[in-house]
Amino acid sequence: MVPGEPHLHVPRHAQPEAPVAAAGLCAGPPQAHRKGLQCPGGLVAHHEGVPLRGLRLHRARQEGRSPRAGVVPRAHQGHARAVERGADGGAAHPHQCSDGRECHQPAVRAEELLRNGGRVGNGVVMHAVRIAARLAPGLSVCARMLIGGGLAMAAMAVMFPALAAAAPTTAQLAGQRITWPVDGTTVSPSMRAAIARGEVGSVILFSRNAPNRTVLGRLTRQLQAIPRPAGLDAPLLVTVDQEGGLVKRMAWAPPTMSAARMGARLDPAGIRAEGAATGRVMLRSGMNANLAPVCDVARRGGDLFRDGRAFGTTPAAVAADCTAFAQGLTDAGAVATAKHFPGFGRARVNTDDAAVRVTTPRATLEQEMEPFRAVIATGIPMIMVSSIIFTALAPRPALLEASVVRGLLRDGLGFRGVTITDAIDTPALRPYGGTAGASAGSAAAGMDLVIIATSEAEATKGMRAVSAAIASGRIPRAEAEASLQRVLALRRSLGR
Repeated sequence: MVPGEPHLHVPRHAQPEAPVAAAGLCAGPPQAHRKGLQCPGGLVAHHEGVPLRGLRLHRARQEGRSPRAGVVPRAHQGHARAVERGADGGAAHPHQCSDGRECHQPAVRAEELLRNGGRVGNGVVMHAVRIAARLAPGLSVCARMLIGGGLAMAAMAVMFPALAAAAPTTAQLAGQRITWPVDGTTVSPSMRAAIARGEVGSVILFSRNAPNRTVLGRLTRQLQAIPRPAGLDAPLLVTVDQEGGLVKRMAWAPPTMSAARMGARLDPAGIRAEGAATGRVMLRSGMNANLAPVCDVARRGGDLFRDGRAFGTTPAAVAADCTAFAQGLTDAGAVATAKHFPGFGRARVNTDDAAVRVTTPRATLEQEMEPFRAVIATGIPMIMVSSIIFTALAPRPALLEASVVRGLLRDGLGFRGVTITDAIDTPALRPYGGTAGASAGSAAAGMDLVIIATSEAEATKGMRAVSAAIASGRIPRAEAEASLQRVLALRRSLGR
């Protein structure tokens, strides 16, 4: 197909019969259609606002005026009213209509729409057939059905932009799985090209990218301004470690204290205010996701305790404080990230420096997961999984183990948001294939985003490894697409 052109993606197991497929191809410019399949009447539709000629002509005639260029926003508005409560089976979520207004459209997958008969789709088809009959009363029933089907699929392309967008390529699925570093204080040509191809959806920034507010703001504006393919054009997720204390990439910005000091000096309301202040400054600088709060329970002698990165030394205290900080970030409109699941507090060294093995019994680990249960209960959107080996849970680093990511975190604790790794280009993961091996391994375990911190070149290695894993079937394509949709849902929630 033509890159960037709209296309109705239907999984193989749910593909419709040929007549429906032919109608579906009418949701796009004629030059994008496959050989031998024509749009009835030269109909053209596009979810970004290219005119629906047949429907526009019919509406113009009904209203006694001459047809003119434009879309048919009324179809959007009527659909928005019909599905505001998820009337056609999906969970309602904000979506930007082609006329610039926000409507609420359900998150409906193409295969579900087709498999269930598509209650909304059926209504659109029947209405379109009636329109065809009015426009050309002398046509046969079959001709009316064909024209009506084309009109209906064109209208569905407007009402369901996700169906009209091209199916993601393997390279896009892989690249969107990586959280990329940025080399320097401007966007490199290679990064610009990767974003434009739809192969980058999230980045991580460090102090090297943020010498001052002006430079940082210019960089984030450059990143967000790069055009991206339809369906992948949600705002980039721009992440940063802004915990406070030793881990604070924007030196001039809040929080003004480390987590340990906040826990000792402030009540939850004060900590929430610190989180909100942090989120506001982040957003003004163009960063929309904080890789904080730390939800680990510190233990004396541990790395987090020495560095003052944890809010406290008891599960209850940490649960109250990290939840408050996360809520403050949310109040400001920033994404909060709970880390480092299932718990970093007993590690003697940082996994950025060496491999870490924790031999704590599972019962104790379960107790120390209380802060994660607390933030999940409040709806935290993202959780970072650790690269520590927890011998009571699995033989390899947690972020490589499906039993931890899918079994414990998702099935056990009920987390439904986005999972993100700790940095994988570190000594802790060298025994597991380095950047390439850990990228593919963590994605196969169910991690939605894989942080690579050192360089764009290193991130490219990770992307290629994930791409190969998808192509080989090690990562099923359906799982890769489901992961991408979780991340896109989070990015769309950020606005523009």
